[in-house]
Amino acid sequence: MSYSEAKNVAFTTIKNVPRFTSEIDEDLRKVSRNLVRHSYRSYFYTFHRTTLAYFHVKVADTLARLNPNYLGDGRTTQRHFYFGHSFLLDKRDNINYPTEGQRLFVGIFKHGLGIYNDGVDYWRVRLAASKYWNLKKGFYAASDVSILSTFPEERAYYNYYKIGFLFEVLRGYDLNVIEGSNYMIQRNEIKYKLIAKKWNISRIMPIRQFQTFPFTMYGKVYFDQGYARGYPEYDGSELLSDRYLYSYGAGLDLVLVNDLTFRLEYSRNVLNQTFFFINLLALL
Repeated sequence: MSYSEAKNVAFTTIKNVPRFTSEIDEDLRKVSRNLVRHSYRSYFYTFHRTTLAYFHVKVADTLARLNPNYLGDGRTTQRHFYFGHSFLLDKRDNINYPTEGQRLFVGIFKHGLGIYNDGVDYWRVRLAASKYWNLKKGFYAASDVSILSTFPEERAYYNYYKIGFLFEVLRGYDLNVIEGSNYMIQRNEIKYKLIAKKWNISRIMPIRQFQTFPFTMYGKVYFDQGYARGYPEYDGSELLSDRYLYSYGAGLDLVLVNDLTFRLEYSRNVLNQTFFFINLLALL
């Protein structure tokens, strides 16, 4: 079970940039989720999960007025069930910052089971795979692909899927969202371990489990590419949807205690824009 409230909400997208509105004294959006999940581990590295979930979204009149398609047809409430099954094969050496191994995820989900008439009725299919190589002598390589397909395409803005959210990111487009009913992203990088140190900090840290402070730094180069098929009769992502996307760049990964990672990246994208970003958590 989860529940969230938001006073600052993106109500639409213009030229692939979310536009926000906010209220100090009012929650613009409230979302509750309840789910039942059965997990089955058929093998040490494989997991099956079957999920039945219920979503309830309530928005203020402000959002429905600014974007009548936020929940569709000017609604201020959206309710729906979804049911799905997923399979995961995970043989990475470290789930937070892998350097060897592979991962495969396949899932199929049905949103809207005909119980409510709130405009939610579509299928979602996702495939994601990644591979990591230790090239020896301090060199490493990684490559991944993520494919999402949803159908039918027409739905409310709140239910749009997009590149640029969570781990579904193309480097060089960090400020953008690229909404699409179907999309593919593919990322590649080669890196070299520059520094690998461990410091004893027992003089200032009394807890034995944290008396060693590790620090590893990698230098890397990367190339990302992707494509998103835009939603019908929607122009918020027209600048970057329905076209081949790519980016390339170089950067540093700083890996600290518990594999907390800072990514420092300088990228160039298909619009010939260059950006420098500092991000948390490993992307690939």
